[in-house]
Amino acid sequence: MRKSKIGGVITAAGVLLILSAAFLLLWHIVSGRQAARQNEEAVNKVLSLLPDRTSGVPDDRTDAKMPVLEIGGQDYICLIEIPDSDDCLPVLSEKNGNRPNASPYRYRGTISDGSLVIGGVDSDFLSYIEASGIVVITDMNGSCYTYTVTGMEYADKISETLSAGDDALVLFSANKWKSGYTVVRCRFMQ
Repeated sequence: MRKSKIGGVITAAGVLLILSAAFLLLWHIVSGRQAARQNEEAVNKVLSLLPDRTSGVPDDRTDAKMPVLEIGGQDYICLIEIPDSDDCLPVLSEKNGNRPNASPYRYRGTISDGSLVIGGVDSDFLSYIEASGIVVITDMNGSCYTYTVTGMEYADKISETLSAGDDALVLFSANKWKSGYTVVRCRFMQ
């Protein structure tokens, strides 16, 4: 009798764990779709509000703040575009802890001082970037900055030393199953 009760408890716990895992998977899929829809809406809104686009050139100002455009309570500083794939993502001015699947965010730096590091970039988005490919950053003043990819690497952790260097732009993202990071390094195209 005692073995049958223990077996029943173990079976119930197993079913509960399976249902919990299914719920978490469904939650992840739904929140990812919702984030993608919100990003698309933000991109469309930013594009409708931007002035005519012009070519931008970093100007070595170390104290320059990037212009911000507030949409739906979120502050955006730029758009990341990959011309070869027609993909575009909005970039938040800072990490949003309330929305883990939100837009990418400025980890640190600015375009002006050539030290912009953008984190939380969708790993699917990064998969479209190729070695020596082109990445375009459009700030909220409509200035477009074109970068060429100089390297891609994989890392276990993101640290100050990993994201530092001579690169004018660094993009990083957790890999799909959070087993490390993909890091894309870029330099400004003159």
